[in-house]
Amino acid sequence: MHPLASSLAAKLSPQTNRRALIVDEWLRVKGAEDRIFCVGDAASIEQKRSIDHASDLFDEFDKDGNGFLDVGEVHNLLKHASKAYPQFQEHIRLIQTHQSQQHLSHSTFQELSLMVLPFLSKVESSAIQDAFDAADKDGDHLLSKTEFVDFLSAMDKHLRAMPATAQVAKQQGKYLARLTNAGRLHDVEHAEPFHWKDYGSLAFIGADEAVANLPGIGILQGILTGLLWRGFETSGQQSIRNRVAVASDQVRSKLFGRGV
Repeated sequence: MHPLASSLAAKLSPQTNRRALIVDEWLRVKGAEDRIFCVGDAASIEQKRSIDHASDLFDEFDKDGNGFLDVGEVHNLLKHASKAYPQFQEHIRLIQTHQSQQHLSHSTFQELSLMVLPFLSKVESSAIQDAFDAADKDGDHLLSKTEFVDFLSAMDKHLRAMPATAQVAKQQGKYLARLTNAGRLHDVEHAEPFHWKDYGSLAFIGADEAVANLPGIGILQGILTGLLWRGFETSGQQSIRNRVAVASDQVRSKLFGRGV
């Protein structure tokens, strides 16, 4: 932990994490919520377990009041509660990734998967059904309260700290900028909490190839992934001038070599 963060943590009793400052869902430092915010790898967001609220969630989404949840009610729960419990979406995403990789394993040309990325989101309903079936121990196509607790327990296994990456810090910075511009820094309870979105990772490995780890897709590698990397590298530049310079440099290097 940075010396500044460490000295701050020593003065705030709620700070029990030795590696980072504990912040709430609005990125406010615990113990100094009214005046200090923290982002990046200096911050660790306090995680909320869904299993602690199992009874309330069950009663809220048991719309017909029959004491069971069918797959439609579970689908509705995941849709509306994922913002409060990001681990729900993480669990479904991992199932989607597994399904996608199984599907792609039958193809010789895995790179063609890049052409169908917009359509792979259609497997979400299938992923929810798989999660539902795993918790439905008696196979009656309904979740009892006991089975629902097991369902939430599986979801909570995906609680994890956000990675200490520039991607996370950038999202947190933009979030605080929106709060500031909206004049909500002193009234954050009425604003939407911060939600990190995993956009995956992309790395160039040479010979015109790159490796990508994309949410809901899995790991891709090859020349088409290399083109994807070059596209992101170019579009990520802050100005049009820089984008043109990077794009022209890529074309020149490809045609005449790096030494020109």
